[in-house]
Amino acid sequence: MTIKSASDMHHQAPPDYYERMYDAHPDSLGQRQAFLCEPSGKPVGTVTAWWFENVDDPSLGKVNWMLIAPQAQGRGLSKPLLVACCARLAALGHTRAALYTLTQRIPAINLYRSFGFVPLIRHPADVQAWAATNPLMKHPYAETEYLRGPSSASTSPRCPTETACAVR
Repeated sequence: MTIKSASDMHHQAPPDYYERMYDAHPDSLGQRQAFLCEPSGKPVGTVTAWWFENVDDPSLGKVNWMLIAPQAQGRGLSKPLLVACCARLAALGHTRAALYTLTQRIPAINLYRSFGFVPLIRHPADVQAWAATNPLMKHPYAETEYLRGPSSASTSPRCPTETACAVR
């Protein structure tokens, strides 16, 4: 939670999120969560190769809580962290990966794009969010790259700037 609270100025998770998400699965957490540490041993990055709780598709893995502490940002650490997460998802049997992101996270979205993630469009608000985000990106998405998914309450954004970034 220390890395989360220090590094994520765009989104505040409910105080009990970590406990609800991870503490119920201590055996899984040890093989799915990774930390990136400074030589001193201090964690400065984390990511979790998780699953979607509300999706009945074991092939789909979730890149969850990928965070780099502010003092370590800008050093190219996100790429090896995402490589490790995708490798872990594959090792655990997931053949596809998805994640949620916020439209303000342009550097992260650029990274996700470089890994082959594409927008998942579930309703008109997603199209609007990506239309506003694309001009800020290094390599904008064409609408023909978007995946179209079912529109439902279970997949709707939790806040106006959140979008399902991608399926890879």
